[in-house]
Amino acid sequence: MRILVLGGTKFVGRHIVERALLLGHEVAVFHRGQNGADLPDVRHIFGDRDGGLAALGDEKWDWVIDTSGYVPRIVKQSCDALKDRCSSYLFISTISVYANMDNPGTVETDPLETLEDPAVEVIDGKTYGGLKVLCEMAVQETFGARALIVRPGMIVGPYDSTDRFTYWFLRASRGGKMISLCERDEPVQFIDARDLAEFCLHLLHQGKMGIFNATGPQFAMTWGDIFDEAALQAGVEYEIVRPPLDWLKERGVESLPSQFPLENNQPGVYRTTIKKALDAGLDFLPLSQTVRDTIEWRKTVSEPLKVGLAPEKEAELLAEYSGAES
Repeated sequence: MRILVLGGTKFVGRHIVERALLLGHEVAVFHRGQNGADLPDVRHIFGDRDGGLAALGDEKWDWVIDTSGYVPRIVKQSCDALKDRCSSYLFISTISVYANMDNPGTVETDPLETLEDPAVEVIDGKTYGGLKVLCEMAVQETFGARALIVRPGMIVGPYDSTDRFTYWFLRASRGGKMISLCERDEPVQFIDARDLAEFCLHLLHQGKMGIFNATGPQFAMTWGDIFDEAALQAGVEYEIVRPPLDWLKERGVESLPSQFPLENNQPGVYRTTIKKALDAGLDFLPLSQTVRDTIEWRKTVSEPLKVGLAPEKEAELLAEYSGAES
């Protein structure tokens, strides 16, 4: 198949491109040329999604995969330009589109976020989900039955520049006392970007359209499972230290990456229903492989972690909290 990937040079898009090439597809990536120079066996088409689509010419594609759509006005440009030039259009969305994640069991038909100002184009924590909803609508209105919407949860794995879960893999692998906002038995969900890539291409191969939540794994996973696996691989022991949230806030720690403590009344964030995706063929790499491969990849990155507690800060907090308890 001839595949056009909008984006395709970073994280999820890169994994989709690599998987598609492995499956023998002909792949072109449309991007601004800021990343991806090292992608082998792929055709690069340089341009800008916002008013710079002329570089796509009049070519036709079997599938278009949109990994970089965040602003509905811009997504609409891509849809209009490609509506008569592809068989299917896959849009990578997010479970953040749901209006209420307070209760476990979110399904694809649940109510969606709305924006006070649908014309807003500032992407932040307040607008991200609502903007993605409008992006989905643009795709669905243009492609109808040819539209495929995939809503991943937290995405992890090699190439993850956010470090949101990489921080925890690395932190648990150091062992010792570690500060966590979540107890070991609290739920967590994520999907390895490679599993997401495989699932997207599987859906297209099977001709399945519609909307699919895509997170995982298929069984209930807890923070303790993640910590145990990383510590086991490193051959270390660890101990969770969970100071009161107010105590941490007083010391400047408002949050830690990807953690939503149950006492903040958000039990649905990591309990999204994925039955539809599982029935359609979603499958998962072992947690051990995700942890190992992510840590090995992060060793090749020279920049420090973008999120989480620096070791010195954590040690300082641990010492103070230990003294306060004694």
